Amino acid sequence: MKVAVETVTTLERKLTITLPGSEVSEAIEKRIKQLAPKVRVDGFRPGKVPARVVRQRFGSEIEGEVLSEQMSESFQKAVTQEHLKIAGQPTVTPKTFKAGTDFSFVAEFEVFPHVVFELIKDKEIDRPVVDITDDDVDAMIERLREQNATFEPVERAAQDGDKLTVDYQGRKGDELFEGGSASDARIEIGSNSMIPGFESGLIGLSAGDQKTLSLTFPEDYHAEDLKGQAVMFDVTVKSIESKVLPEVNDDFLKDIGFNGQGIAAFKEDAQKNMEHELAESIKG
Repeated sequence: MKVAVETVTTLERKLTITLPGSEVSEAIEKRIKQLAPKVRVDGFRPGKVPARVVRQRFGSEIEGEVLSEQMSESFQKAVTQEHLKIAGQPTVTPKTFKAGTDFSFVAEFEVFPHVVFELIKDKEIDRPVVDITDDDVDAMIERLREQNATFEPVERAAQDGDKLTVDYQGRKGDELFEGGSASDARIEIGSNSMIPGFESGLIGLSAGDQKTLSLTFPEDYHAEDLKGQAVMFDVTVKSIESKVLPEVNDDFLKDIGFNGQGIAAFKEDAQKNMEHELAESIKG
């Protein structure tokens, strides 16, 4: 086996491997003899099919299997021989094999970069120091209030943060497009669950109002037929609900799983937990 290694780029390698034709032919003939007693061919008794008939009927398939095995085995040997640390699967390009000639193939792949580690024994490392403040705890409580918010019906025009129940139909030109219509859809203004302009276009509408929104789908939208397309949405507002944040009291603390001694105890417990998580993240 002959092996030639070519450095294409810093991480790319091209490996050309050449196998003696005699060894490849010998392996093919050996496989034919092994299969001859097992194959079934009309006109011959089982186990009595001559090797020449097996070669005529199945020669190309047997040759392909043997060459594939030879390439796999020789590639692994070459990688070990050349001390290559490959990253990922190689792209293998075999050359046509002809009996009596050597067989060669090319394998292209990337190798792991050579990394040199330096000792940090005499180096100084600044460890980040962060304190959990009352503002951090208050911000965490506000997030919990948002997560436990409820919505109540209101009789006024829609505002940012409201949740609306609407019917809508989307049109591209004069035709409705797939997935562009819904009935009793609940949409929270500011959630960014709809395409840009849809939610903000509902601000100022009241229950019973109808409006046509002229919008454009983003260029990176997941549906190919809608990317960058101008569309119209005919929207009917059916009801409006306003977000209500829970009061921070014993009932709220119980709802979120805290059965301590009031808000002061909760804040103290929350601060300890946040400090522990922060310490673990810095340590990790």
